[in-house]
Amino acid sequence: MLKVLFLGSRPLGKLALELIMKQKGIEIVGVCVKDKYENSYWDADPSDITGFKRFSLEDLYSLDFDIAISVNYWKVVPKDLLEKPRLGFFNVHHSYNLTYRGLNIATQAILEARKQNQWFHGTTLHKMAETLDDGQIVASDSCELFETDTAFDLFKRVERLSSKMMTTWLPRILTQKIVCVEP
Repeated sequence: MLKVLFLGSRPLGKLALELIMKQKGIEIVGVCVKDKYENSYWDADPSDITGFKRFSLEDLYSLDFDIAISVNYWKVVPKDLLEKPRLGFFNVHHSYNLTYRGLNIATQAILEARKQNQWFHGTTLHKMAETLDDGQIVASDSCELFETDTAFDLFKRVERLSSKMMTTWLPRILTQKIVCVEP
């Protein structure tokens, strides 16, 4: 039985947790989620799913888990914790091939598109490394960026890409049928 830890928030996080729950041979040993913001723009969150013991980041050191999946997790995971599970930590990040790091990525992509005349953006599923939003890439996909896009327009388009990517790749990660490429 593969012991899985989940960390995350927002609708994409909920989708990831639901995908993990559907896999056979999986035991979800804990989740690291927070209550949904009262006035958030989203209506679905992994915190809506009950029946799992919730942990803080500090509590994760005491858990026994083989792999961790992080989707919209709001804290930096320390290196020693990243090294704890034998199969590693995996993350979804809204940046094609991890081009941009950190927060407000859609805004960064729009600003850079205008400077560099590079009219695409995307999402990446990767094995996490000590450096934020870095590591071996499992999969990456892109979409067109339009001159008229707002950051929220672009964010929603990339969320749809991420949903498709996770639906394809999370089962492969959890059955250990993946090949990572260097970033």
